[in-house]
Amino acid sequence: RYTDTTGRASNWSTAVEFTAGAPDNTAALAAALRVSELMYNPPAGTEFEFIELHNLSPDTALDLAGVTFTAGIQFTFPPGSTLAAGGYAVVVQAATNDNFAAFRTHYGLAATVPIFGPYSGSFANGGETVTLKTAPNGTELVSFTYGDGRGWPVAADGAGHSLVPLAESR
Repeated sequence: RYTDTTGRASNWSTAVEFTAGAPDNTAALAAALRVSELMYNPPAGTEFEFIELHNLSPDTALDLAGVTFTAGIQFTFPPGSTLAAGGYAVVVQAATNDNFAAFRTHYGLAATVPIFGPYSGSFANGGETVTLKTAPNGTELVSFTYGDGRGWPVAADGAGHSLVPLAESR
């Protein structure tokens, strides 16, 4: 309690408990982050597999630090990973920066598109579930299952085409 020079005394307020830490951007990620393309069986080999992410927000960059693929492949975005407003990025299996250059050349990918990786594992050529979660609370952002059987595009199963959702939805 503090008393000032005029004799007024301060009052104690009730205690407020909080935990200091990084801001939770789960709502922003859930609203704007989408999987826009999956190359699961490229004819050139697994080093040319990728999953593409799109930020639907026209004016807000997304902080991807700690966001993790937990099913299908294993990859956690390192600190400082961002996805520009309206931007695209790819996550690849390529193991070195030299492979990143080969990846860019193979797909004609502009230097402005960020490449993240390498991820562990490989997308199953027969199909599987792919899941992306936030950090630190593990909220599911995206989860989908793809396949290579009846009803799935034949050209995506080793013929050089990728899977693209009909609509970018959650």
